[in-house]
Amino acid sequence: MRFEELLERLFPLGSEVVADGRLVSGEGRTASGPVAIAGTRGGPTLGARELLFLSGRFLAVMRETPGRPILMLVDNRGQTMALEEELIGLGEYVAHCVKAQDLARRRGHRVIALVHGNSVAGGFIAFGLCAGRTY
Repeated sequence: MRFEELLERLFPLGSEVVADGRLVSGEGRTASGPVAIAGTRGGPTLGARELLFLSGRFLAVMRETPGRPILMLVDNRGQTMALEEELIGLGEYVAHCVKAQDLARRRGHRVIALVHGNSVAGGFIAFGLCAGRTY
């Protein structure tokens, strides 16, 4: 299923999603109100840049729209397996992303992960496994 079709099925009332390469963010409209979106598409590997983007999305939602549900759209090929990523502390970026998801849940945001493609290894640990519900 194309990513655009997925959004149409999830949000028949509409959505505004911005893509930065394989990273996405935005908002979907539901009968119960708006839902924040943070995610991946097209199977990227998650390195420091991607994890900072996703963590930043969680932090922005918590700051700007307290309590808003967050939908994680998950499609990744795991963590970036590169010496440079390891040397700059990839594990810390993974932990930061997980902590942002946990903080959102503890602050009253419903956090749901929808795996719509691949979700592998450290990429799933970093982005998907810490949701309140994963589908």
